[in-house]
Amino acid sequence: ILSHVLIDAGCHTIGFSKCRQFTFRLTDGDQFLSPSLAQKIESQCPQSNSNNVLPFDPNSPFNFDASYFQNLQNVDGLLFTDQVLFSHPATQGLVSQFASSQSLFFQSFINSIIKMTTIGVLTGQDGEIRNVCSQVNSS
Repeated sequence: ILSHVLIDAGCHTIGFSKCRQFTFRLTDGDQFLSPSLAQKIESQCPQSNSNNVLPFDPNSPFNFDASYFQNLQNVDGLLFTDQVLFSHPATQGLVSQFASSQSLFFQSFINSIIKMTTIGVLTGQDGEIRNVCSQVNSS
């Protein structure tokens, strides 16, 4: 299960996040935030409600690669939920493995996506596919 959590987080090798998703890290005394990343957040996200965005992986924001995991090793994970993957003993080894072997990350990602296709989608009375992930659809 832990490898699937890491694989899902590995999707953050591509993409961006709005400042409001991570600026709290500056004021919460986040021990898992590098000084260089803190400086970047401060300069590019002047307000916590800013519509500015930063890449999950500044080294290769448009490439699907293992750089994301290398960032976590350097305490440069943009989201707190990502960075703790390297800080927690249960997942630290997997982060290191994916950081050092892009082919292992790719193969694990493929296997995880295939496994996810077997999960049944709940619809009708049993559930819904949300239009906005954080909100229940209005009836």
